[in-house]
Amino acid sequence: MIRPYQPVVQTYIKDCRKSINTDDDQDAIANPPDQYHHEKPDQTDKWQGVRYAIAQGPSMVPATVDGIKDAIEFNFKTLETACAIAKQYNVQLITFPELFLTGYQFPDEENNGKEVAKAAAEFIQSNNYHQKIQDIADKQAINVVCPMPYSGEDPADNEGVYDVAMIFKTNGAPSTDIRENIQFKLHLWGKEERYWFSIPQYPPLEEATDNNYQNYKNPFRVHLLNGFPVGIGIC
Repeated sequence: MIRPYQPVVQTYIKDCRKSINTDDDQDAIANPPDQYHHEKPDQTDKWQGVRYAIAQGPSMVPATVDGIKDAIEFNFKTLETACAIAKQYNVQLITFPELFLTGYQFPDEENNGKEVAKAAAEFIQSNNYHQKIQDIADKQAINVVCPMPYSGEDPADNEGVYDVAMIFKTNGAPSTDIRENIQFKLHLWGKEERYWFSIPQYPPLEEATDNNYQNYKNPFRVHLLNGFPVGIGIC
């Protein structure tokens, strides 16, 4: 039986940063970007940017509604372990594959896959997995991008089940609207994704004029992570 995070798993560590002092040649592992540089503008000798990890690991998928609990518990454990590994490398942002928390596969139409996807999204919410992942982000001081199904309103306030990536910012202030921490998948691929999920709708862009590119009503929004602009795509 495959266990979460056996050696088959790979975690890639990348740097995306610049030095304010162009003569500075610090070692990347020993000197990661300053986690709070954007809050300390007087520290001109520090790095700016973000060190990120891309996690790829084994996952379980629910073949039926009865398999949802086991699949999500397995995948959550993998996420927890991946974040702990990334922390050892001073990572500040870790991302996971599409629909990671449930696994990327639901049954087809003949086997009621739409109902399984909806039940999985509701299980995640009713069992506080959003808060559990936020707790990991806070504990490890790492921003986490975890894709999952989401049952709720899209940016245009339409109810549905959506393919999303949820962003958990380390020590972030609680959001008044969960959609502030969500990137919706706009271009669903193939007939299966369009069967499992609703296509999100967006209001006219003029409704997102306030801090436009960071507003969840903008389909091409930008998230500030470690003070660094990050765009999130789902594929």
